[in-house]
Amino acid sequence: MSEPVVIILAAGGSVRMGKPKQLLRIKGQTLIRNTTELASAFSNQEVVVVLGNMAESIMEELEDSNVTIVFNENWQSGMAGSLKKGLSCLAEKNNPPEHVLILLCDQPLVSLPYLKKLYQLLLASGKKAVASAYNNTCGVPAIFEFQTLKQFTDENEDAGARYLLKKLDRKNQLATLAFPEGAIDLDTPEDYQDFLKEL
Repeated sequence: MSEPVVIILAAGGSVRMGKPKQLLRIKGQTLIRNTTELASAFSNQEVVVVLGNMAESIMEELEDSNVTIVFNENWQSGMAGSLKKGLSCLAEKNNPPEHVLILLCDQPLVSLPYLKKLYQLLLASGKKAVASAYNNTCGVPAIFEFQTLKQFTDENEDAGARYLLKKLDRKNQLATLAFPEGAIDLDTPEDYQDFLKEL
């Protein structure tokens, strides 16, 4: 079985941060670069990066990366639209993938060993999706059966991955893996400075 393709949702406006968080640096490397390298290390399949706000500046950071860049012109409408854009790009291929991993770039503690563990759980469980559990909820990083996710987004224009996770959970089609570090995301300058201090 081939590894999942990866969709990185990086189209947001970073309103609370005041500048593109995709370009924030941790240990000398931007968040977007760190996430694309993590994705490529995890899977030898395609990595799709969905951009929106400040796309040109972020694309410069990825010039020498072997990723597929998709632009979401309606990025202000939220992550559901970006997810749909990424999935549509993959659906156009001759051989659509079996599974897709959804990543954000503002969860700096996601690691390669964790992603491998997440995928192993999906395969062992036989479920349609596996998600990360933190803050009494489940979310990304998450791996979905591609056709299940694509059909859902086609039928539910404005609903994102988290809504589908809840739906799959009710149907006993979701596995979860505890990942308390997933609650650490960088939304504000204070979040960023606190994280740098912790490092």
